[in-house]
Amino acid sequence: MNKFLIFLCFLSFSCKNALESKQDVSSAWVMPDSLVNKTGVFLNTGSIDMGAIDWGVPVKTAAVLINHSTAPISKIEVSTTCGCITAQMSKTTLAAGDTAYITITYDAKIPGLFSKDVYVNYPGQLDVLLVEVKGHVKRD
Repeated sequence: MNKFLIFLCFLSFSCKNALESKQDVSSAWVMPDSLVNKTGVFLNTGSIDMGAIDWGVPVKTAAVLINHSTAPISKIEVSTTCGCITAQMSKTTLAAGDTAYITITYDAKIPGLFSKDVYVNYPGQLDVLLVEVKGHVKRD
């Protein structure tokens, strides 16, 4: 009986963590201390690990683009390395000090490990901005 209760507690904790790991695209973002004294255009992360996801179920996550410069940027575009992943910007113009969300959707049609890139491009860009999206599509 004790082993069964411990198993139920473990299962409950695992399910809770799995649900919390799927990033809410509408959650508020706070600039990390490492960017406070820097100027330029940044992404909040260089890599997103989606973990284990179910086969055949599209999964969404998000990245944040930060314009921590004194000039606006416009004509922002996103591109991906595969048709199995899409990315959409919440805005195509960012004022100085503004942020935008990049909603990333991975269509989990092929089981196994994956690693795909999302690129952010705009005129006058000085650095390559990319987010690696990785995970494991599991088949029941």
